[in-house]
Amino acid sequence: MKKITAVLLFCLVSALSYSQILGLGLGNGGLNIKSDHEKKLGVIGRIGLGWGTNSFTLSPSVSGVARVFTSDNAKPYFGIGLGSSFYLSNTGNTYSYNTYIPIGVEVFPMGNKRISVTVESGITMGLGSFNAFVYSGFRGLLEFTFYFGKQK
Repeated sequence: MKKITAVLLFCLVSALSYSQILGLGLGNGGLNIKSDHEKKLGVIGRIGLGWGTNSFTLSPSVSGVARVFTSDNAKPYFGIGLGSSFYLSNTGNTYSYNTYIPIGVEVFPMGNKRISVTVESGITMGLGSFNAFVYSGFRGLLEFTFYFGKQK
């Protein structure tokens, strides 16, 4: 469990350190970090946090995306991602791993290349604690991102 999380974190940091433009944002999937939106291939990392009265959830994920075509105002993309969820509670701790196929579009309002709104959907397939259950479903995402760095 710790090795997979460490590998995901290493891949995310390595890919993002290569990029000169870095996006940071917030959405219903948690915090996001995105690589340069001007390139055809990119990396999106997310860290979701959740809590209840007696529980806490941490959900890191990383996905590689390919931008289908680029225009000044919108950049549709698709890709593949890996994620995990750790559920910590008073009754016991569990975890799950998942693979997902994101399909989305990143929109830049009024041609502003620093601010974007992303709408994403996709299919999720996962494996629960101790291989006890397999699940699948759909995911939806809305997030806002601000890009740092020199814009082209």
